Amino acid sequence: MVFIFTLRIVIGSTFIISGFTKMFLMTTFITTVYKFNVLPRVLIIPFASLLPPIELVLGIALALGYLTRFSSFMIMVILLLFVTAVIPQLLGGPPIGDCGCFGGLMDSAVNMNLLIRGCILFTAAYLVFFQKRHMFALDNKLNQIDF
Repeated sequence: MVFIFTLRIVIGSTFIISGFTKMFLMTTFITTVYKFNVLPRVLIIPFASLLPPIELVLGIALALGYLTRFSSFMIMVILLLFVTAVIPQLLGGPPIGDCGCFGGLMDSAVNMNLLIRGCILFTAAYLVFFQKRHMFALDNKLNQIDF
């Protein structure tokens, strides 16, 4: 249980920081999404505008253990989309430079290490998703309340 709690905090913190920085460096993130060349142009701005607050909310929910299964599942979906966008770049797509994971706050090159990091985070979210009960989770407290 301590291991899963640690995973929840690490994943949640990663998504909180990621979403927060992208929200304040939006133009950088929009440019990065455009460079990946996986979305039609008409969807780039809506996608780049919606993803950061979604990441922030999911990160907070996961860290607090609120709607833990839902938030870990949605994080897995986001990570799957991310890994799917990275693979073509690794197979010879045009060079992108920074992946935009943290909105340009820190430089994360699109390389094999980035893919591995995405897969590790996906696996961690998978483990959290299948844990039945969570330590220090709001879900536990909310399930005890009689409405």
